[in-house]
Amino acid sequence: MEPRVVLADNAGLFALGGTQTFLIGRAQVAIVDPGPGSRAHLERVVAEVAGAREGVILLTHEHSDHSGGAAALAERTGFPIAGAGSLAEIRLADGSRIPTDAGELQVTETPGHARDHLVFLEPESGDLFAGDLFIGEGNTTWVGEYPGCVADYLVSLDRVAELGARRILPAHGPALEDSGEAIARFRRH
Repeated sequence: MEPRVVLADNAGLFALGGTQTFLIGRAQVAIVDPGPGSRAHLERVVAEVAGAREGVILLTHEHSDHSGGAAALAERTGFPIAGAGSLAEIRLADGSRIPTDAGELQVTETPGHARDHLVFLEPESGDLFAGDLFIGEGNTTWVGEYPGCVADYLVSLDRVAELGARRILPAHGPALEDSGEAIARFRRH
């Protein structure tokens, strides 16, 4: 089942066309990166998940363009927030599993862009929901938030390579259809 995407209206230099909120599943849904605190974006996401019987709001990390709408979305849907940072009601760590009716998501810790960064792999499809570990255009994402972040980022790229993802779905920009090429390109940069 192809994930649904709701694009936030926060286009810009670092967000490209805007933050993409990915919806995996229908009755048992995972909402990856609820996006900024935009009322219009929140309304579109709520409409898309209205038929779900259960769900979870997953944060790849807590930068506001990814998590700004999390609390309001949790209030509207009753779904808990899960991630590695301070906003998480459910703390996720390496190896955690998130069930959806479209397949289980596997959690991998990938610091570098942010200390609390996570990615979510759907092993059956090979889709990797990558937050800001990758960006859909260019050769790198922003890495400079804390001392040691570049070393962490390079280790995270290696960890993603080991996952064997088929394609990488970043929060900003188009899908990276050749994951091996993208990982090598971002590493070289």
